[in-house]
Amino acid sequence: MASISIRLDDSDQQMLEQLASEFGSKADAIRHALRILAADRRRRDALDAFMDSWNDEAGPLDEEEVSDISRRYGL
Repeated sequence: MASISIRLDDSDQQMLEQLASEFGSKADAIRHALRILAADRRRRDALDAFMDSWNDEAGPLDEEEVSDISRRYGL
């Protein structure tokens, strides 16, 4: 298993300690955060691919359509 060292400022350290109590340990909290970050990245990549496909088929969205989609999907 790999390991990594990072330096945290006081506020980040405080957040990590709070999260550690919820997730079991500091390492578990960081693992959870990495999974959330990776899932968010996959969603953004999928949305980008969808938008590219949409643009190829129907042309670019106008500002109103972008606003509607953003509201609907919480983007």
